[in-house]
Amino acid sequence: MFAINKKKLNLPVNKSRTVILFDLISTQGPIINGGAEFTVKILQTILKRYNKDYHKIIFLFDSKIQTPYTSANPRFLEDKYNFTCVDLAKSESIASIIDEYKVDLFFVGIGQRLEYYSLENINCKTYIVFHDLSDIEIEDNWLEYFLFMKLHKKTLKHFLRLILSYFSLRKPQGHHYINPFKFALNENVTIFTVSEYSKISIKYYFPEIKKEISVIHSPEKHIYFKKEISNEILKNLIESRAKYFLILGADRPLKNVDFTKLVFGKFSVLYPEFILVNVGKQCKSISNQINLPYLSESDLEHAFKNCYSLIYATIFEGFGYPPIEAMKYGKPIIASNVCSMPEILGDAPIYFSPFYKVDLMKALLKVVCNYDYYKNKSILKYQEIKELQNTSLDRLVSMILNSE
Repeated sequence: MFAINKKKLNLPVNKSRTVILFDLISTQGPIINGGAEFTVKILQTILKRYNKDYHKIIFLFDSKIQTPYTSANPRFLEDKYNFTCVDLAKSESIASIIDEYKVDLFFVGIGQRLEYYSLENINCKTYIVFHDLSDIEIEDNWLEYFLFMKLHKKTLKHFLRLILSYFSLRKPQGHHYINPFKFALNENVTIFTVSEYSKISIKYYFPEIKKEISVIHSPEKHIYFKKEISNEILKNLIESRAKYFLILGADRPLKNVDFTKLVFGKFSVLYPEFILVNVGKQCKSISNQINLPYLSESDLEHAFKNCYSLIYATIFEGFGYPPIEAMKYGKPIIASNVCSMPEILGDAPIYFSPFYKVDLMKALLKVVCNYDYYKNKSILKYQEIKELQNTSLDRLVSMILNSE
């Protein structure tokens, strides 16, 4: 037998176990987003590195909210690891849980997810992550009305929202940030975000936050990749070696699917051999377009791996996972030039304005004419991004596990 070198393992020396309260509420809810993926990856990494002799982890969840992730399911964590999972819906408050279990560190994966809970009297060290201020920025820049004010059944509804907002009669979109940011002002709270853009956004909209905000790049997602493809349409596309541009529509207008479709319709007149494949949102198709439903993690990975190129026409992004997932396979990226995209992706993509159709058309023609060049740029940039992601992940997890 050999003695464990605590210093080499970066474990607390001569100290009782560090008690960590890990917020699972950030992984709950009907919508899977980048913030939830971020939190799940942190959780998975902690589970690999923690030592029960030095760490005690308590998981916080709300039984009133669904949990889409198996690895973040309280029952799974209790049954497989024998962890204690505390239901906030059946507890007095977060502060009472912290006091009961003598918590040293409280980790919150998505700050605004705690908007409806009391954050009073939480005195332990707290790490809280704010990924972006999308709702505030969208409304402040009138992007919501740019996207929604169209001649359809929702026009009146959104027109009324515009009038109410103008006269300050409607609760502002950013109301769910107020409670968490007020809490974040406390000296015991350390704030993290996922890009320099998001950091500046926080400073702009909440200038009262004068403390340092640490940037932690969102870590690479763990994918359960299977050889078999479940979706038959995707399987046929791949087996037939179809040349397809991939877009991820979801149900968020900010992903700019309609804009992309209009431009691709013009592009396909010049290059009819290409197909536009939309994953997520079942929208009205143009010629040369195929709609796919939400795909499993594994099938989505196949979609990235076999696409010709990814079109990322998003109007707002605090970090943005999809381009990185496609770059992993050396796929050229056509990306909007707003918010965090240039910061995260560097000079690898072909950029375009998500408000000008001709600019996207120019990008589409450019990737066809210079395919290998942008393929190589994706490969090189992905390695840089992956290194940054790994460094950020190691730093944050080490801070959580070695908290004093």
